[in-house]
Amino acid sequence: MDSKNTNYPTGLGIAHGTCQSVAIAGYTMGGGWGPWTRLHGMGCERLAGATIVLGDGSIRYLGTSAIYHNENSQYNDEQNNNLLWAIRGGGGLSYGIVTEFFFIPFKLPEFPTSFVIKSTDFITKIKAIDIIAAWEKVIEPHNNPHLIGTNLQVIAKGVACDEDVSDDAVLDWQFNGHFGGTRGEFEKMINDWAESVIIRINNNPYYDDAQKYVMIKDIKQEVVKILNPSNINIQTSVTVKNTQGYPFIFESWDRRLNNGLSLEVDCPAPHKLTSRMPTPKWDETSRKQLVRSLQSTLLNVNKCEPSNFSATDDKDTSIEAYITLGAISGKFYAEKQNLPEPERIKISFPYQDRAFTIQYQAWWNQSSGKYCEMSPETKEQKIPTRFHENRAQDWIETCREFHIPHTSGSFISFKDASVPTKDYFSDNYQALINTKLTSSKDEKCLLRSRKTII
Repeated sequence: MDSKNTNYPTGLGIAHGTCQSVAIAGYTMGGGWGPWTRLHGMGCERLAGATIVLGDGSIRYLGTSAIYHNENSQYNDEQNNNLLWAIRGGGGLSYGIVTEFFFIPFKLPEFPTSFVIKSTDFITKIKAIDIIAAWEKVIEPHNNPHLIGTNLQVIAKGVACDEDVSDDAVLDWQFNGHFGGTRGEFEKMINDWAESVIIRINNNPYYDDAQKYVMIKDIKQEVVKILNPSNINIQTSVTVKNTQGYPFIFESWDRRLNNGLSLEVDCPAPHKLTSRMPTPKWDETSRKQLVRSLQSTLLNVNKCEPSNFSATDDKDTSIEAYITLGAISGKFYAEKQNLPEPERIKISFPYQDRAFTIQYQAWWNQSSGKYCEMSPETKEQKIPTRFHENRAQDWIETCREFHIPHTSGSFISFKDASVPTKDYFSDNYQALINTKLTSSKDEKCLLRSRKTII
């Protein structure tokens, strides 16, 4: 590119994620959920073309790659179209080695705002089920068209016994997002979100009138604080035409960073995860079971240990266990549904009709430094973590099988080796297998891993 070419468009971006080790290839071919999803769709929706090396060493130019490389005869080739469809969310490596991607860019917002709202900001503790329901209201397809992307973290909680698990549990949470509208539109979104919580409180017979009055008063006071221009958790800026800088903060926006954990900066962090997807029938019963899955005796680090054993003190461990709900539904998919069939980009990611993703995560100490060595501080902290690491992984195992009504499937970017491959690709599984067999030219099946399509 000639940076001096004044005709070259400025102020454009492409869909991307925040996990450093995934990179743009894994992100796109896995579907591509991220900070831009509500407004611009999954990352694979923006993939216009690719250059791919097949199993026999031949090169195919898919989509706009054919035009770029003057291979126009390949542009509408049936096998090429099948391959392009497959790498739009059908997983990586299966179909060939991609050497180039061609993306459809989008215009960056003029008034970007990044925000974080934490449960610790609230005087009154609110039930997790109410926070989840209110967040779902925010991301409904025709609500808040300027909400670019958002997720909700809900933190898992250890309980002493199974009888302590409750639908009404109060859990810590964090509402993250990026907004591209005006200050007034942003304030309306936050006020509407608070109103959704208040409606839930008013409709709950568990509270008496006095309790409701105090809770609602506290929520309204906290919203005033949240919208205060000096709030460090709300970062706003106005982009200036033709400048190179961009004010959004994306790094690890879907992660918790407590206990000094440094995630995927120099070395991959030890972790275990699993996922599932809510169906369109998701309801209050589903939310209750989701909240129940976040309460476990496995996460109660003080259970069944001698009281004088200091390693059982949870503040000495670095284990973080939680879920992340990542919004899919929004302006992009609401508008895509109304497009005529020929105008829709065909993707193999099978869950574009789902409201959000559900990702269970457990993280603990990682190595650090140039050669992935542990710092002296991390080595010291690792000792108490050892006593609880297996139980954190067991919690993920139980969450994988936990009964939550109106959920099905899993998200390939949240890879769990114990999830059957078909669950990741759902109704597109057989078509992806056919593409692998007929178009990848990989007769000896060398292009494979534990979670490739074959």
